[in-house]
Amino acid sequence: MTTSYATLLRIIDLGLLLLMTFFAVADLGEDLEVALPAGRASEPTNVYAISFDRAMRFSVRHLPGDEVTCRAQSLSGLAGCLGRAPQARFLINAMGRSTVQQLVDVLDVCKAEGATCSIAP
Repeated sequence: MTTSYATLLRIIDLGLLLLMTFFAVADLGEDLEVALPAGRASEPTNVYAISFDRAMRFSVRHLPGDEVTCRAQSLSGLAGCLGRAPQARFLINAMGRSTVQQLVDVLDVCKAEGATCSIAP
């Protein structure tokens, strides 16, 4: 037997030994309980899209009809718009050359108002 085959056999033996040690030590029981997310029934049915540009002009539209429900010119105005739709989900859509800081500011307003907001894909 050549040296390369002997080395390969030693590596295989070591791998099998490590695998058997893992099985002996690992707890492979089924007693692990994972909290699963709630079903779609618990999600809010009202979905709104928040669009804004670099000048921080906000437009809140009700989806899927795309009906504009509120317009605002400032973050405090946006907070008022969010308060009009309790139990709603808001999708944030930054338009044009909006900055990351502006997006963070909008997320902060959502958090302060207790609204469920996420960034639109």
